[in-house]
Amino acid sequence: MRFENKKISCIQPRPSPKMSAIFDAVEKGFPNAVERNRQADCYLLWGLIGNNYQMMKTFPKQFVFTDMPYHGRLQGDDYENSFWRWSPCSFHFQDEIHAPSDRFEKWNVELKPWKEEGDFILICPSSETMTKVINGMNQDRWIQTMYDKIKPHTNKPIKVRLKPRKNGTSGPAAETVSMKEELVGCHALVTNASLTAIEALQEGVPVFSDTSECPSAWVTNRDFRKINTPDKHDREQLFYDLAYRQFSIRELRDGTAYEIISKYFYN
Repeated sequence: MRFENKKISCIQPRPSPKMSAIFDAVEKGFPNAVERNRQADCYLLWGLIGNNYQMMKTFPKQFVFTDMPYHGRLQGDDYENSFWRWSPCSFHFQDEIHAPSDRFEKWNVELKPWKEEGDFILICPSSETMTKVINGMNQDRWIQTMYDKIKPHTNKPIKVRLKPRKNGTSGPAAETVSMKEELVGCHALVTNASLTAIEALQEGVPVFSDTSECPSAWVTNRDFRKINTPDKHDREQLFYDLAYRQFSIRELRDGTAYEIISKYFYN
């Protein structure tokens, strides 16, 4: 079944301004999209709330996961200009879609040269909820597991950065020290599925992960024995593809997202 014939159901477990903005736009910009249609071909889920994870397990080939983007996060209440990632059948879509560079160029982001050497290793787990879902263990246990994998292969100090949380919010809005500052002097970043992987790659810091859900996809290092000498793959195509895997509210509403998704994800 081609994408243009799919019935998309927007599943909203509880009232949310974020979900309402996304779902309202999708219902306008996508043919056959409707909220809470349990007989749909594809289920659009936002975050790990309600029974969304159960939906993902029940319909592993029929869901799209949407959440925070790779660039252009929501600022305050400016939903109209916010971006949201679109990930079919995964938390972070992994396959190359061979997108052109035009959307990434609008980010005005510099990919800094790979760092030759750093002073320390930085472990950055995803949230407690995401870590339990992806790794089947809590954050503390996962951090210890990563430490035990890394330590035999490096003499570099190993630091940990948890996802910032403050006043009911999380991520960059809750930071006291920015991720960019945290990455100064970093030799390699270790994560499971955190968006910090993308920030690290922008700064020229290699990424290691133990999960296939890491947003750095094929640029990710998997062999922890090489923590001192990580592989440094080309990053450009990954970033081109990331820019084609996220959409603004306006693009969801006006059909731009539907056109791109039809061409690059289901062609």
